[in-house]
Amino acid sequence: MLRISVLTGAGLVVATAFAAAQAPVQPAEAVNAQAPEVTFRVEVNYVEEDVRVVDRDGNFVRGLKREDFQLTEDGKPQKINTFGMVDIPVAPIRRPAFMGPDALPIEADVVSNEQVLDGRLYLILLDDYHTAPLRTQLVKNLARRFVLEKLGPNDQAAVIPTSGILRGSQEFTQNRRLLLEAIGNFTGQKTTSAAISKTDARSREVADSQANNDAGQPDPVSPENRYTEDPDAPERTYKARAALNSLRSIAEWMSAIQGRRKAIIYISEGVDYNLYDMFVGSRPDVFNFENFNMIQQETWDTIQAASRSNVQIYPVDPRGLTNLAQENIEISGLPLLGLRLGPETLNQELQTSQMNLRQLAEETGGVAAVGTNDMDKAFDRIVQENSSYYVLGYYSTNEKRDGRLRRIAVKVNGYPDPQITFRKRYVAARGRAPKNTAAGKPLDAAAGLTSELMQAMAAPLPMTGLQLRLQAVAQKGTGKNTNLRVIVQTSGKDLTFKQNNGVFSTKLSFSLGVFAKDGKSVFAERPDADLNLRPETHARVIKSGVRLMRQISVAPGRYQLRVAAQDSSKAKQGTAILDIDVPDFSKPDIALSGVALAANADPSVATGSAPEVLNFGGGLPGAPSTLRQFPANSEIAAFVEVYDNKPAPSHRLDVAATVKADDGRVVFAHNQEYSSDDLHGQPGGFGFSARIPMTGWTPGVYVLTIGATSRLSNQEPVSKVIQFEVR
Repeated sequence: MLRISVLTGAGLVVATAFAAAQAPVQPAEAVNAQAPEVTFRVEVNYVEEDVRVVDRDGNFVRGLKREDFQLTEDGKPQKINTFGMVDIPVAPIRRPAFMGPDALPIEADVVSNEQVLDGRLYLILLDDYHTAPLRTQLVKNLARRFVLEKLGPNDQAAVIPTSGILRGSQEFTQNRRLLLEAIGNFTGQKTTSAAISKTDARSREVADSQANNDAGQPDPVSPENRYTEDPDAPERTYKARAALNSLRSIAEWMSAIQGRRKAIIYISEGVDYNLYDMFVGSRPDVFNFENFNMIQQETWDTIQAASRSNVQIYPVDPRGLTNLAQENIEISGLPLLGLRLGPETLNQELQTSQMNLRQLAEETGGVAAVGTNDMDKAFDRIVQENSSYYVLGYYSTNEKRDGRLRRIAVKVNGYPDPQITFRKRYVAARGRAPKNTAAGKPLDAAAGLTSELMQAMAAPLPMTGLQLRLQAVAQKGTGKNTNLRVIVQTSGKDLTFKQNNGVFSTKLSFSLGVFAKDGKSVFAERPDADLNLRPETHARVIKSGVRLMRQISVAPGRYQLRVAAQDSSKAKQGTAILDIDVPDFSKPDIALSGVALAANADPSVATGSAPEVLNFGGGLPGAPSTLRQFPANSEIAAFVEVYDNKPAPSHRLDVAATVKADDGRVVFAHNQEYSSDDLHGQPGGFGFSARIPMTGWTPGVYVLTIGATSRLSNQEPVSKVIQFEVR
């Protein structure tokens, strides 16, 4: 029996997040058309419908109210419990003007959950099982174009290959470098065309019959030899099922996200398994009905999962307008058309694969970019459809979990049906309602984490109930490990305090986890903070928040850092997710640690570590800040460690901090010289600090660069870059 793997690639670390987020949610009565809150909870009979309404010119219609919509399920009117309009502007990425329009944006050293609600959500599924190896670069180019040209500043995207290869996977992120790295590791591994495989097999049969025939002629075509079996049928069946299974698993995983349209951009040449005419090119008496039925069922299960999860699939065929020239070249020159082989069969395969791609789009509310070379138009439509729409949520009056098809109809006052697009049907869930679980296991109160905090950690996207900012500053550790100074900053206005005898108290519950690329946990702790504040400190916290700093040690590698937090009321939870490459500081000749910034404009209360740890051993005038927007005329300070791993022969290191304005002007510069003689012949390092007054600076984008250069000609310079704003 073939075993089909599903949704690997770190399992998206939270591949079972949909199971971890099954707590009931009460009906909400939205009263206006504001964008609905993104949530990660699923009610058994809660249905969410995305509706686009356009005018006669195709422009999205804004300003509609809930009473303008009528929604029915299987002909029965449904009460619209939640209603909102999502309208995300198509805006360019903010980058300094001096960098040029084609440069990748500077990677943020601080992540925040404050703007998760302001962007689109794309999962780019690269079908390596159905991409010919020679068309690998076409797929890479298409995916790169979408990431570089179509992703907005607050959009979240993920990249997954259907085979689940880890090096080609990247979870949801705004980091374009990580997305491009995953795309760069894609390699097509499509099985040779069935027509080519059959032709090759038939050619060998003809050659054998000629050699064994006294007349030296091939055997004539007869009912016994008319059909040629596909020698690669088992592999082809496996890959078809695996690709469909990946689509289904991803759609089910994305079902946990509500309040936003969820798009799968499926770049694939399509499954070329004919699901409609089972006897094409095959012997009816030996046809494998089991494989045919399994693939048909996988296709239907995929469509069911996507429709039930309200996920739109946008297939993109990288072949564009094609006559399959490469495949036709491979077809043997033998006159095999009478044997249902040759170019005609290739065209049948092309039409079959395109038909299957179109079916996925039509049944899930997406649009297929098939048989076209105008991919810009196709990508623009994907962006447009995921930018502006109405979200209608209702609790179906049919609470049966019978797995049956439910038909949806939406009417809008004053607009004809052709100007309204929505999901036309979905399949109800089947079986018992899922229990409240996390990571596939029942929640255990004795484990220490509350169910709310567990769900927050497992959510596929950052949760925004409690605003968080997160940074991890990497520094050289002991032995082979690297130290991470993790800084978590919470918003004070979201905290709930109790007052007793002039003391304001609350407990901030945190969960901090570090996950490897394969999804395995390498570190976890609960650095809770009990806050008992005097009135003046309470006022500071309410205005500016709380900073928590922890120090952990991990081996070099790529990790995902997840932090979840909630206050004592348990009413609000927040999460922040940071992808980080942890370097091995002992390998290069010279290296720089991460950069920590302090700001006199950040009065938030710091906790979690001793004062000498908070200020990096005196390298900063105060605790590090995760703010990256500062008022004019304030001051920031930067600290970095410089590592010299080859102090001999004796040499000098020049370390410089410069700040450039948006137009490229240098508005600050500070230089310092170090001697390797101070290390006494042993690898070591130096601490570099710079205080940066922003007096008279105009509002705008600025870039801080800290670089270290050895005066030895054979050592590469190193640098760190941070983008920030002055307001």
